[in-house]
Amino acid sequence: MTAAKLAKTLNLSRTTVSLVLNGRAERYGLARETVDRVLSGARKLNYQPDPIARQLAGMRSNVVGLLISGAYVVDPRLLEKMEVYAAKKQLRFIICHAIGDVGRVREYLQDFRARRVDAVISIHHNRPISRGSVFEELKKLDKVVYFEKPSGQIRNSWHVDLDYFEMGRIAAQHLIDRGCRRIGLIGLDEKMYPILRRRREGYSQALREAALPHGRDLIWQIDQQRSLRWNEPPDEAEAVAIIEELVVRQKVDGIFAANDLYAARLMTALRRIGRRVPDDVAVIGADNMDISTLVEPRITTVDLAINELAEATIQLLFEMLDPTATGAQKSARGIVVKPKLVIRESA
Repeated sequence: MTAAKLAKTLNLSRTTVSLVLNGRAERYGLARETVDRVLSGARKLNYQPDPIARQLAGMRSNVVGLLISGAYVVDPRLLEKMEVYAAKKQLRFIICHAIGDVGRVREYLQDFRARRVDAVISIHHNRPISRGSVFEELKKLDKVVYFEKPSGQIRNSWHVDLDYFEMGRIAAQHLIDRGCRRIGLIGLDEKMYPILRRRREGYSQALREAALPHGRDLIWQIDQQRSLRWNEPPDEAEAVAIIEELVVRQKVDGIFAANDLYAARLMTALRRIGRRVPDDVAVIGADNMDISTLVEPRITTVDLAINELAEATIQLLFEMLDPTATGAQKSARGIVVKPKLVIRESA
């Protein structure tokens, strides 16, 4: 089944069918009924576009390379949502888990080029272990959307960022507003995740503005090995060590945890030493994971706005690829997405 045959079967023009299949129906004002008719017909007739034929005809392949790091696990919800929004634009992903040295990354990117992907989304570039070499390879590509603004090595980039400063600020401010006066922070290794420095800066600024203590003695920095497994909860001994330092020694009455897994484990450790959450120690998590509603008390958390991040990334990608966009629209730009505070019972 070709696009031409699909158009004939549906009694529509080839142009109309192509606009829908290329995700440009909205820009050209096609009726929703027409769009649904084409998509429904394509599904029923098992239409599968041939990317090689499309490329030979000078058309987009509608295939995008997604470069992620095998060592630094990205939130799987983000990848899932990106694929959902990409499918709505008739885009498909080839996902590359970049494991190993720069040579392997170079091979992956060469494979993308050989497959003539329309563009690459990078979620790998800012990691210190590979930053310099990966940037050099990404610079060779014509169209790249960066998830997280790249360092100064890449100027005028197309990128999507989460406002990590706001993430730290709103968590600390909420604890301040509910009466906490010594607020601890648990952070991942900032050498491994440089973006999290902004989260700490947002936390610190909120405390400074409230004239509250904000020294290093109130910050527990997770070591690199543990940070690498950010999506696993700390074990019982680790949680006890954190509570002993921050709550018993430093007398904190509020904690902003690395994520909801840490928050849940810390709440268990607090109960075991007779501290009530949130009456004695208020706890805020991050990422709005499923566990945040599966424990008691339910965890107040900072939602990363995964849906908005994924949609913004695909929209930016689509604007980059759209040949009908004006010069002003095609110029590189960045989108910053704000996190949201989800208030529950733990703080």
